[in-house]
This record gives sequence, C-alpha cells and structure tokens, in this order.
Amino acid sequence: MYRRFLLLLFLFLPVLAYSQRYSQRKYRDPVESTGFCNGVDFSVNAGFFFSSGVDYVASYQFNPYLQAGAGVGVQPSAFLFGGSAFMFPFYLDLRYNILPTPVTPFLGIKAGGVTFLDSHDVECHYYLSVMPGCRVNTGGSKSVSFSLGVSLIPVYDYPDRCEHDVYIDPETGPTEMVPEKKIWTLYPSLSFRVFYQF
Repeated sequence: MYRRFLLLLFLFLPVLAYSQRYSQRKYRDPVESTGFCNGVDFSVNAGFFFSSGVDYVASYQFNPYLQAGAGVGVQPSAFLFGGSAFMFPFYLDLRYNILPTPVTPFLGIKAGGVTFLDSHDVECHYYLSVMPGCRVNTGGSKSVSFSLGVSLIPVYDYPDRCEHDVYIDPETGPTEMVPEKKIWTLYPSLSFRVFYQF
C-alpha cells in the first residue's frame, strides 16, 4: 500500500514540475485562455462515506471549453458502515465549460483510484466524481469554480455488514456469523467542491 502511494507521488512530480514551468504562459484574453494551469480543490463529502480534504490538480486548457489534467489529494474519511482512514484519491480530471464566457456552467468528471494510509477491513480501489457547477473567470488563467455533485467509491466487502447474525456459543460466547462471499457495492456521497485555478 505504501509503495503504491510512493510510486504515485513519484509519477506525479514530473507533471507538477512541468505545469509549474509553464503556468506563467501568456493568455490571449480572459475568456479564450489556453495553456498549462494549476489548481487547488477543496471538498466536503457526506453520505455513505464522510470526508473533507484538499486536492492539487495540474491541467491544460485546450480551448474555452475543454480542460484536462490529473489530480491527487488527501481526505480524512469515515465510512457509514464503520472504519476510518486517510484517503488518497488520484485521478484524471476532465472539465467541459458549456459557454465561452467569463461566467459559465460546466460539467466535471474525476475518474481514477484511491488508496489508504491507515489499515482497515474495507478494500476500495476505484474513485469517481461527477460535478456540475459554475466557473467564474477572474482574468487570464485564474478562476473560481463551485460545484455540487456525487462522489462514488466501489467497495468490495461482505453484504449486509451491519446486520450480521450473532451465534451464542455456550463455551466461547457470542460469535458474529459473517457471510462467506464478498460482493462489489457502489457507495455514493454528496460532494461540494470549491476549486481555485491559478
């Protein structure tokens, strides 16, 4: 687990350095900006899992509409069915602006994986967040975005984890009867994000 996270950081550092190098690129005007840019994403999730944290996103603005990049974050989290950990999502970040104007609605998608710093009994591997929102351009590459969407984490675990039967053995005492087969379950949470791009 730790080696996978260190490998992620090692692969992400060149993207960060390349983005920082070109972040001062000249932009044509406040609306039709193109080039490399950086951003900080603050998020709060509430639902089947609860978390709040901050992400760093390095991306490229291809035209007034399309922006794509990669992000990594840290989110202290707790699950509704038990267990807590520091969650580290890493993902591809896609954003499509509906209008070529300084203030525009947009649709954003974050798709990738997630790993954990703390050990726990839930295996989570994938991460998906769908975020409609509004972007306000403040000049050049700078902008502030607000979005309200859904974050999804597929969980590979035993079904009805909170409703297991308990068998009372006269000699050993209570024993939880856990189903033998694990299944994939999709857990959604409502996600509110504030993204500052610079």
